[in-house]
Amino acid sequence: MISIKPKKRSTYIAVSALVFVIIFVVVVFAYLQNNATKAYTAVFMQSGQVYFGQIQSESSGEIVLNNIYYLQFSEAKNTSDLNSAENDFKLIKRGSELHGPEGSMKINKTFVIFTENLKPDSKIISTIAGQV
Repeated sequence: MISIKPKKRSTYIAVSALVFVIIFVVVVFAYLQNNATKAYTAVFMQSGQVYFGQIQSESSGEIVLNNIYYLQFSEAKNTSDLNSAENDFKLIKRGSELHGPEGSMKINKTFVIFTENLKPDSKIISTIAGQV
């Protein structure tokens, strides 16, 4: 067994604690960085609904999305609003619905028409960034 003198022991403990803290900070920073920069994908459904989210996982049968948003369309209040593309929808964060869903969403690929990755400078991403 290795014997460590008291003065060296406190130095050893301090260095060990410092190494642990550095490793912990690096791991947390890497996790947060990965989550913040994870690309958003648009998932277009056969029903006409479009979901925007970060793909957590994907298999041959389903897509699992996190941080999900969708468009909610509203009817124009008068005929002059009919041609206004900016005023007829809102971006809604999933989770505020009456039934109170939480966490990820599993989407059956049978009902998916196609998916697209969103550019970091898209209007959807800008809107999401403004809500966070």
